[in-house]
Amino acid sequence: MIRHLHFDLVGGIAGDMSVAALVDAGADFAELRRRLLASGLPLTEVALRREWRGGMAGALFTVEPERQAPSRHWRDLRPMLAGCALSDRARGLAIEIFGRLAQAEAEVHGCSPDEVHFHEVGAMDSIADIVGAAVAIDLLDATSFSCS
Repeated sequence: MIRHLHFDLVGGIAGDMSVAALVDAGADFAELRRRLLASGLPLTEVALRREWRGGMAGALFTVEPERQAPSRHWRDLRPMLAGCALSDRARGLAIEIFGRLAQAEAEVHGCSPDEVHFHEVGAMDSIADIVGAAVAIDLLDATSFSCS
């Protein structure tokens, strides 16, 4: 079966918003949470709650942040992701997403992707957002996706 996901990005999207939207699209949050906490990433808690804002209901995905996030470069993050206990597809997608971010950052900063220092995106809550989105896409068995 072909399942295409389309993100309608009226005002942009962040990693936590992606995970919440994918859960609202049908990804099983209990299973996503189980997989994230069993992944080997240093996570203490991930949660989903429902909120009402500006006349609209939606989900809010949260990750307990690290107290002091270490400095993370792409060369450090890649083996961390490669060693995660995730499905091959989710792991590969997470690595691909971070690889594209590293390539874009490298072009902007005039360095190699391995030298890219992930500031905010290198914090564990942001890593969990991206890995969580990859897991949710895998859970939905999406074969392709696009965005506006």
